[in-house]
Amino acid sequence: MALMTGEQVQVVRSIERRNLLPHRSPGCSGNDKFVLASLPTHWEFDFEHGEWLPGIREVALVDGVNGVGRDLNPGPIVAMIGRKGGVVIHEEDSRLPAKFHNPVRMMRNTKGRPVYYPCWVQWDVMGEDAERVPVGDDHREFRRVLRDTGVVAPISAMMKKRTIKGAIFRRDEAVNMYGASPSNAGLADKVQRAQAEVVAMDREIPLAEALAIVRGESTPAPTKRRARKDEVA
Repeated sequence: MALMTGEQVQVVRSIERRNLLPHRSPGCSGNDKFVLASLPTHWEFDFEHGEWLPGIREVALVDGVNGVGRDLNPGPIVAMIGRKGGVVIHEEDSRLPAKFHNPVRMMRNTKGRPVYYPCWVQWDVMGEDAERVPVGDDHREFRRVLRDTGVVAPISAMMKKRTIKGAIFRRDEAVNMYGASPSNAGLADKVQRAQAEVVAMDREIPLAEALAIVRGESTPAPTKRRARKDEVA
C-alpha cells in the first residue's frame, strides 16, 4: 500500500509540475502584470501580406509608477495612453473574438510566482528551459482584429507618410552604396529589395509582388484602398 501511495504522489507531482514554468529559465522568473496598448505612432507594415498593422506595447502595472496604486487599477495607464491618442485593449472588449478575450494570460512558475504573457504566445518547455513562441498566426490576427473592428483608430496619413519616408531613405542609401560599387551583385539585390519595400508600402501589396514589379516581371495593378467596416459596399 505504501508503494502504491508513493507512486500516486509521484504522478500527481509530475502533473502539477508539467503545468508550471521552470523558474530558472530566462523570462520565467516572474514578472509584473501588464496591459496591452496601441499608440498612433506605432504601426508596422507586414511585408508578407502587404498590410499595415498596429503595433502593440506591454505596459506594466507597477505600484507607484505612472500613477498606478497598490490595487494595480489600470485607470491611470488608460488615461495616460489616451492623452497620447492611443488605446488600452480592454480584456473583455466585446469586439474581440472569444479566443482573444483576456488577452493577457498568466501561468505560475515552479516557485509559485506569476508569469504574464500575451494571448498570441505559448510556452515551449523542455526540462528546465522554456521559450516563448508565437501561436500560429495569432499575433497577426489579433492586430487585424484591433484594426478592422475599430478597437484602434486607423493609421493616419502622416504616420504612413513618415514610415514610407524612412523606407525611401533606406532605398537611397542602398542606391548610393551600389553606385560606389556597381559590380557588387549583393548590393544590386539590396537596391531592388529596398525599392520593392517602398512600392509595397505605398501600394499596400506583399513584398513578393512588389519585387516582381521592380524586376519588370509583373504589370502594376491599380491600387485598391482597404474598405473600412463602416463603409457601404
